[in-house]
Amino acid sequence: MQEVWKPVVGYEGLYEVSNLGRVKSFVRSKDGSILNMSLNSTGYPRVCLRGKFFNIHVLMAMTFLGHSSKKGFVVDHIDHDKSNNNINNLRVISHRENISRIGRGKSQYVGVCFDTYYGSWKAAIQVNGKIKNLGRFKSEIEAHFAYQERLKEIENGK
Repeated sequence: MQEVWKPVVGYEGLYEVSNLGRVKSFVRSKDGSILNMSLNSTGYPRVCLRGKFFNIHVLMAMTFLGHSSKKGFVVDHIDHDKSNNNINNLRVISHRENISRIGRGKSQYVGVCFDTYYGSWKAAIQVNGKIKNLGRFKSEIEAHFAYQERLKEIENGK
């Protein structure tokens, strides 16, 4: 893949980010110099722009995917590798999707996982930051229907 550089949103003329996840500074050099990265406390690569730290994957999403840090949406590493900031590995998804894909296990449905301890399917949903267990079910599809039913209730204000 050929490396493509674009100006960092809000720092045009000072910094550029590439589709491969590298950041270049034009502050002290008109040819640009590649910035060194460090890791934040959760293991994501970051750089410092004008005294402020930015996670590389967020800069990439802002620049290449039009992400605006809108509440409720996050930048997801498709392969779960925090260091793989290639633009083909990043996507903007809802916070609900991101939470549900963590630990989803072998289920194909959001909010459903298989509980090996009990040998049954479990449904759960997050509401206002709290996880509400919806029960255990004999089949994956039953758990999925329970999740969908509760989600509709929440969307209707119940």
